[in-house]
Amino acid sequence: LNSFTLLPVTMPGVAEATTRHELHEATADVGAQFDWHFAMLNDEPRNKAFRTAICAAVDPGPCRALDIGAGSGFLALLAAREGCTVTAYETDERLAEVAKANVVCNGAEGKVKVICQHSTEAAS
Repeated sequence: LNSFTLLPVTMPGVAEATTRHELHEATADVGAQFDWHFAMLNDEPRNKAFRTAICAAVDPGPCRALDIGAGSGFLALLAAREGCTVTAYETDERLAEVAKANVVCNGAEGKVKVICQHSTEAAS
């Protein structure tokens, strides 16, 4: 479970900020928006339970999975590890970029596709 490499959330505008005000503007919503996500990623019993559930749900052989609200891509990576090809939807551009980077970092490019849009906007 701990063998994944999960990259930190990076935010547009942070590297370009030259004043404290610009830095505050670039990160104003991050605490409120992502605190819950960081807490989930660090909840080991929760993550073990999801891994157990995914392992139990996935039959041997090729399968497809849909991850709605993919966040950093952790659950999509768990499903890919079990043999699924995963389509992962995330509406927040920053988290979608982190998920894409995590997919590459973990060598799952052919197994996980991250799409930055609401799942209800997906083509049938």
